[in-house]
Amino acid sequence: GYKHPFRLTADGKPLTSPSVTTVLKLVDKSGMSQWAADQTLQWAIDHAQDLLGRSEDQAMRGGRYRWRAARDERAQVGTGVHEHVEAEHTGSWEFPELDEEQEKIMDQWRLFNERYDVTPLRSEFTIWNFSLDYAGTADGLWIVRDRETHESFLCVIDVKTSKSTWPEHWMQLAALKHADVIMEKGPGGWIEIDPRELYAWDQASVGIVHLRADSNKFITITHQEVEMRYAQFAHYRKLWSLGREIDTLRKDNERGAF
Repeated sequence: GYKHPFRLTADGKPLTSPSVTTVLKLVDKSGMSQWAADQTLQWAIDHAQDLLGRSEDQAMRGGRYRWRAARDERAQVGTGVHEHVEAEHTGSWEFPELDEEQEKIMDQWRLFNERYDVTPLRSEFTIWNFSLDYAGTADGLWIVRDRETHESFLCVIDVKTSKSTWPEHWMQLAALKHADVIMEKGPGGWIEIDPRELYAWDQASVGIVHLRADSNKFITITHQEVEMRYAQFAHYRKLWSLGREIDTLRKDNERGAF
């Protein structure tokens, strides 16, 4: 979760809110289960001779969590790409070293920039929603102009390098779009900024820049769907709270506090 730098709860404790991604862990990811099984099976095929020389217990211990290594490898690909894009947009020039796949993805990023004019307004910024009590971090807030259609719009952006996009990606963006405040760190510490005072926030779109080694896509959804995805997220947020309350109740009962 996120700890607010200066807001307190009613009992004087620092305000701590769950992250958007924590809430969305409740979303069914049955497709990921098949992906994990496929990764483990591929590892077993690649290491068949080695596994045949082990006992069954040794083989199980060596292979059962190999999908996690594949997951972490995919996450690292995305991290490098995100850091490179952020370095470009912030002018930090702290560019990460990229592997061959990431270099190909960055070629697609350059092709994306040939199609779209991008004016970055914010990179890696944190938002807070106090009505539902959650926080999260967006990859960017951009003004995007399509060079072909000449359409220009403000957009809360998520950069993805995953094989596909999923419904929870849109719920995440919808939740970020419904920010009450943007957190900004200044010389005197953190401050809250109302995005509606700086931008045409209520008219802003949400979009995914989907970058792969062989393709690039810019995907947006309608304002109507943004609101529907936010309604979905709100239900998951309520379920998350109920789960925490049930866990607390069970712990109290185990201690005999009925």
